[in-house]
Amino acid sequence: MSTRATVEELLRRIGEGDPERIAEMYADGADWKLNRPEAEHGRAATPWIRCRSSRDAAAHYREIAAHHVPGEAGTRIERILVDGDDAVVTGEIRQTERPTGRPTGRGSRCI
Repeated sequence: MSTRATVEELLRRIGEGDPERIAEMYADGADWKLNRPEAEHGRAATPWIRCRSSRDAAAHYREIAAHHVPGEAGTRIERILVDGDDAVVTGEIRQTERPTGRPTGRGSRCI
């Protein structure tokens, strides 16, 4: 499968919302490293955003679903940039928090 096809399949699975099927797309041994100021974004408010390994991918998507209202989300993909085996997806993800009912998630996300 080409890099672009892999990214498009990952995005399709994310859109379908099945954490186990999404996790199948993650390479074994992948590590997610985040540099995020805790003072601005407390871990209790966003427990799904943390360093993980590929074996935690399904848990990541289950935690997102548990903290947001289903059907009250929107995603806009701006660009998929591919250079050989590397790809970057830019766009915007918006969701609604379960506890507060407020919309969240304005900004770009790279995969």
